[in-house]
Amino acid sequence: VNPQACAAALQAACDQAGVALNIAVLLGDDLQPQFKQLSNLGLHEMFSGASLPPMCVSTNAYLGAPGIVEALRLGA
Repeated sequence: VNPQACAAALQAACDQAGVALNIAVLLGDDLQPQFKQLSNLGLHEMFSGASLPPMCVSTNAYLGAPGIVEALRLGA
């Protein structure tokens, strides 16, 4: 998923519909480029404790709510 492209598509749809909407994009959780390195460190899946599989479609860090809170504070 490309968050910036999603935001741009949503903005285009809002513009076409005449809807004013502040859109926020939160980044920084994509760990897919580091997946092999993380696997080599022996990390485990956070809920089950299972070893990481040889391949994942998506690898994301949990960032918590501060970014969402800030986006909402700024009007998103």
